[in-house]
Amino acid sequence: MSRKRVLWALILLIAAVTLNLILTRWGSDLPGTRLLTMVSDPVFARTAGEPVIRGCFTAPFLAPWPWIALVGGVLSPLGLAGIATYLLVRT
Repeated sequence: MSRKRVLWALILLIAAVTLNLILTRWGSDLPGTRLLTMVSDPVFARTAGEPVIRGCFTAPFLAPWPWIALVGGVLSPLGLAGIATYLLVRT
C-alpha cells in the first residue's frame, strides 16, 4: 500500500469528521431541528414522564436550513468515509 493512498485516506477521514462536528450536534434534547433522532422507551422516560430524544440535530446556525446540515454533516461525511475506505482496501 502506498503512502500516498494512506495519506489521502487520512485527509478524507479528517474532513469527514470535521464536517460532521461543524454542521451537526450530537446529544440529547438539543435545540435545533432534528435530523436523525430516536425517542427513548417510555420505561426509561424522565421522572416527568417525557421521553428523551437522542441523536443528531442541526447546528444552531443552520436551524433554518436543516437540509444543509443533513447533506453536509451526515451524507457527505459518509461519502468521504466510503472513498477513504476504497482507497485503503483497493489492490
